[in-house]
Amino acid sequence: MGEVVKHITRDRVSVSYGRTINIGNFESIKIDVGYSSDVRKEENEVDTFKRVEEFSSKKLEELAAPFESAPKKKKKEK
Repeated sequence: MGEVVKHITRDRVSVSYGRTINIGNFESIKIDVGYSSDVRKEENEVDTFKRVEEFSSKKLEELAAPFESAPKKKKKEK
């Protein structure tokens, strides 16, 4: 006789953010951050979204900060 296997899938929440930063001299840098997480047993989808969104937003700010506070490159003179 065959074996019965039950597959349980959980709800999953994903958030992605991106930012393009002008670094001067017609150059820019693009930073993308994405994070996914299963909905935990003690959470609902809204709670999970808030947790994932806060993490993603904070991580984007951390990665972007050095470029946003750095002096802009100046155009090279010929």
